[in-house]
Amino acid sequence: MIDVHLVMYKNTVGVIGYRNHSKKLIKILENSPKIKRVIVYCYKKELISNLTNKNKSKKIFYTEQLSDLKKFCNLVIISSPSDTHFYYLRYFIKLKKYIFCEKPGFINKKQISFMEKLPNHIKSKIYFNYNLLHSSFYQHIKKNKNLDKEILHMSYHSSTGIAFLKKFRNNWRFTSKDIMQRITGNWGVHSTNLALNIFGKLKKCFIMEKSMSSKKNIDTCSISLNFKNNTTVNIFLSYAAPMNDVMTLLFKNKILKYEDNKVFEYSPRNYFDKKGLFKRPPKKNLKNLNEDISNNSLERSVKYFIDLTTKNKPFPKNLFNNAIDTVKIFLKFENKN
Repeated sequence: MIDVHLVMYKNTVGVIGYRNHSKKLIKILENSPKIKRVIVYCYKKELISNLTNKNKSKKIFYTEQLSDLKKFCNLVIISSPSDTHFYYLRYFIKLKKYIFCEKPGFINKKQISFMEKLPNHIKSKIYFNYNLLHSSFYQHIKKNKNLDKEILHMSYHSSTGIAFLKKFRNNWRFTSKDIMQRITGNWGVHSTNLALNIFGKLKKCFIMEKSMSSKKNIDTCSISLNFKNNTTVNIFLSYAAPMNDVMTLLFKNKILKYEDNKVFEYSPRNYFDKKGLFKRPPKKNLKNLNEDISNNSLERSVKYFIDLTTKNKPFPKNLFNNAIDTVKIFLKFENKN
């Protein structure tokens, strides 16, 4: 057990996970002036001494005892593999902790049913990290109320070529039979959740999966969403295409496009050349929105969690409900196939 003077500090965060994405979260917490201490749980006892020896921060501690997070932390971040999220959620829900859980949080109908039956006062203490909602791109739409009423369509294309890398050929991203572990659910939940928060209630959904790098491993998917307000969303994701990350929102009188960490606005709608023919409208670089849409929004998402929990405030109900509805979309597709 770690020596933390056997005291629960008010703003102490327990982190479940110590690699990759968890490292980003730990660094953000370390740099937050509101967080007094970070206790990182690692179930592999043999790694604790190595992690501790490499640790140069007086704010961070490592432990192999999950009970240490129970005793010393009032806030918990779950950043372990997706198929373990629900186990830790149940554990800390019983302890009435504030919980920051990486997406998706649950991976089957039974787990969703459990979460839906939770009382509202418990739901209000759980935050699922769909951090695109904290991107300056989304916040710009949210703040400009006229924009969300004029949206016609959203498209998102994102890809990398990792399917052709030797070290990834037998990776769980390709070999898993669980849709929430494959590219469709694991990656698709981010943009799908963003669409639910922009467009509201879903009417229809169509998902297609295919393999472009081999005959057996799914590495590409297409997601089409049709909403009750008659707006549409097309999402294309691939581990077998050149690196690309482009999001486009079409409005009645303008286009917003995110590409290469920049956001451009094209307007107005009626723009003509000297012959009176329609011409692509001029673009303006919205410099105040320029950012890495994932990493910068992750910092803001963690800050949002810290700000609300340190003030003992509840999380909005719609965030919890949209997190549930996002996963349901992919589980329905899996059950059909």
